[in-house]
Order: sequence, then C-alpha cells, then structure tokens
Amino acid sequence: MGNRVRSIDEKVQAMEVALKGVNVERAAREAGVPASTLRYDLNKVRARLAELLSNHKPGPVQKKVRCRRSSTGSGSARTLPSVWT
Repeated sequence: MGNRVRSIDEKVQAMEVALKGVNVERAAREAGVPASTLRYDLNKVRARLAELLSNHKPGPVQKKVRCRRSSTGSGSARTLPSVWT
C-alpha cells in the first residue's frame, strides 16, 4: 500500500519485530564487534524508535533570527546579526 499514512505506534511495532529478528551474534561477528556492544547499541535504538520514526518536515531546520540591543546606544538602536551585513 503506497503513500499510506502510518501511525508512530505502527511504525515502532514493526521496527521492534524486525530488530528482534536480528541474530545479534552473527551480526556482531560480521561487523567485528562484541555481541554485548551490539546489544547495547540496539537497546539505545529501541528506546528512541518513536522519536526516530516520527515525521519531520524535509529540509534544513530554520533558525530564529533575533535582533540584539546595541550596548552603546540608548537601548532603542538595534544591530543586525552578522549574517545580514
């Protein structure tokens, strides 16, 4: 089913099933790392699945541009951030 909107819970559940199916010992041998290290890292991924699978707007994150008060003026003068000058 293409272009179907899935809930975060559905995505997390599917990924948990996939991660449980990983043969940790075999994957660790192929990667050349201890199995305990791979298990530790997989647990960190499992803990953040909902955050990792949530929908985000594409593109760079917009930074808030704030004007700062001039330290030499009366307080009403504003200086532009260096990216504007």
